[in-house]
Amino acid sequence: LDSALVRQATYTTARFGIYLNVTQSMKKNLPEGQENISFGQRCLASLIAGGLGAWFGNPADLALIRLQTDSTLPKEQRRNYKNVADAFTRKQEKKELQLYGRELVQLSKGRLRNDARNPAMAEAPKLATLVGPTMVRAMFLNLGMLGPYDQAKEMISKITGPTKVANFGASAIAGFLASFLSLPFDNVKTKLQRMKANPDGTVPYKGMMDCAMKTIAKEGPLGFYTGFPTYYF
Repeated sequence: LDSALVRQATYTTARFGIYLNVTQSMKKNLPEGQENISFGQRCLASLIAGGLGAWFGNPADLALIRLQTDSTLPKEQRRNYKNVADAFTRKQEKKELQLYGRELVQLSKGRLRNDARNPAMAEAPKLATLVGPTMVRAMFLNLGMLGPYDQAKEMISKITGPTKVANFGASAIAGFLASFLSLPFDNVKTKLQRMKANPDGTVPYKGMMDCAMKTIAKEGPLGFYTGFPTYYF
């Protein structure tokens, strides 16, 4: 529970705050004669908010996945975390978090290099490489959730007025779209976050595309949507 709360306090708070600020900025710069931002502009704001929010919340997201899945691993592979603080402060995890913070500083200065010559990338492969899948998943989740919710609510409100029916209908539509668009990426992200190195030092998946192709080969395209009803509701 504590890891889920930390994730919500970082990623979710950041993405909603960024979305509101981006859309408000768009509204202040509307062309003459346009009363509200378009659906395309809302989708763009959703993508921006999802990507930046995920970058900020990636350490908490990784800690959540590790805590949730640790008990499912063989005993010899378990990390046996006590709580979310333990997941952040252990020697290896603390080092990853410190290096990730260094990456954020480099990114803000426009100097982050995603290659082997970047010490942060070379020394902290978990956070450095997994932020990509986390950001992609968050971008598609937001693409289906934030923009479509505002658009659906606006359209339904024209029929029902600003009622709870409009809120509920917009939520149902946005929730379905968010689940449909993001679950394949969530599936891939979780597999990458859970993977452990093989005895020979290699890893099961080289990246998002490799994981996606192996999932299709083993489970078929519908394998990406395993657990969809639970994910949606």
